[in-house]
Amino acid sequence: MAFDILVTADAEVDLDALRAYDRAAIVEAMEAHLKGQPTQVSRGRINTGGEEEMKILELNGRSPSLAELLEAAQAEDILLVRDGHPLARLEKFDEDDWQDFQYESSAQALERGQHARAQYARGEFKPLEQVKEEHTRTHAADH
Repeated sequence: MAFDILVTADAEVDLDALRAYDRAAIVEAMEAHLKGQPTQVSRGRINTGGEEEMKILELNGRSPSLAELLEAAQAEDILLVRDGHPLARLEKFDEDDWQDFQYESSAQALERGQHARAQYARGEFKPLEQVKEEHTRTHAADH
């Protein structure tokens, strides 16, 4: 099932401010990641096609120390289970993840999200397809 991608007025201004090459790359990424499964959380290093395997660690008997678990999680994702039931998932958290987390929890990002939701509620958005068509016409007229 394909989903529509809606672009708020502020997001369109942000796209307009980019070089054409960067704008095209971002639009392509939005389409690739949002049209089919917009609620799926994906990360750059995780193969979302389900081909990457995760180490499963059964916590019956001697459990590894926290330090051992953290060290192992730096090499591969780990699913902790007890009696066959999942308890937790440990995954590598690198510098890029840390920077993403810091921005996503910043006041600036939270304010932008609130503002975008308000724009959406007021109907201040366009389908991504319309934004792309307008950019194509605008840039064709410039040449």
